[in-house]
Amino acid sequence: MKSVIYYEPDLDIQEVLKLGVSDIILSTTFFSRFGKLSRKQLNEALALLNDVEINVIFEWDLLLTNEDFKRCCLEFESLDLDRVDFFRALDPGVFSYLVSRNHKVHLLLDSGPFHNLQAIQSFLELGEGLVKRIVLSIELDQEELSVICDELDVEIEYLGYGQILLFYTPRSLVKPLYDAESTDNWLEVTANSEESPHKGFPVIENIHGTFMFNPKDHYVLEHVSSLDSLGVSHIKLDNRFFKNSLLASLLCEPEQAKNDLPRKTIRGFFHKNKSDALFKKLKNHRILRRDKNYIGQVIEVEKGECVGIYLRNTLEHAKDMNLTLITPEGKEKSVVVNDVRDANGSLFKSGKYGDIIFIPHVGGVSVKTNVYYDG
Repeated sequence: MKSVIYYEPDLDIQEVLKLGVSDIILSTTFFSRFGKLSRKQLNEALALLNDVEINVIFEWDLLLTNEDFKRCCLEFESLDLDRVDFFRALDPGVFSYLVSRNHKVHLLLDSGPFHNLQAIQSFLELGEGLVKRIVLSIELDQEELSVICDELDVEIEYLGYGQILLFYTPRSLVKPLYDAESTDNWLEVTANSEESPHKGFPVIENIHGTFMFNPKDHYVLEHVSSLDSLGVSHIKLDNRFFKNSLLASLLCEPEQAKNDLPRKTIRGFFHKNKSDALFKKLKNHRILRRDKNYIGQVIEVEKGECVGIYLRNTLEHAKDMNLTLITPEGKEKSVVVNDVRDANGSLFKSGKYGDIIFIPHVGGVSVKTNVYYDG
């Protein structure tokens, strides 16, 4: 298993080589979401790596509008990147641009919707043989990783240790809360949820927007042998967010090094993606219909006037209709109704699925209340 890390100005390149690192990524302020290298530092890094036996990768992982893309292209064309071996692309437009210039590409599919095999293969076809590596999403579990690795004839990279991005917006969400006049282009804060007990979300704001991360980092370095058997060829350590002094222990003693990390870690979906198990819990069981005697759901409430009901079953009007109404909060209301109107305001006689009826107002009833006919 080959290791991939990021270049940092204080990194000891000779020590990195001794650790067996095969690839080093250049992450710049202008072209990378979390890069900090200035143009001067980029040139210094390229000069330093000129005679070093290591793959040099230039990261361009921004999602861009047309205008931003044009500015990036002008800046890109002004750089001397002869020492660079591969270029990383996340945006499909950037990917096409790099391919058109005959650059060898690492396709970043670690975020975004392109996780399935068919989508990945379509990028490989568009890449015309220039896609040399796919960086897969940590949302894929072992089984899915195995299928993709078996089908693709390119190098596969997976995140061994790094932060988990949950949310991104190009807007500035942090600076307005503090000093709007500040010239600082890199702000780090911690966010807490107002709607749940979850807290400690790391947030970064820079020139590219605002990014929020999971409070726990992704860590699967102790499962490198399993990844290797699945067909993953490269494991990445995002050392932009931890001290470089940890590199040696992370690469040589991953189980022990786990205790020295700055934040708690999880292995994400690596063993099994069970996120769909939560869907049932997310539903409000109180508004789920019971088929027995179910006639419809409240769609409108006019206080002191009427309640509008959307029929989801056939209904024949009877004198003194007995109805049970169950609110989203679980409260039950039993009423006897004899004045029922249709959508035209006429006395209701019969209705079918999709019709709307109106009954006199019932206190405490809200939209999404389920209605049952008791005779």
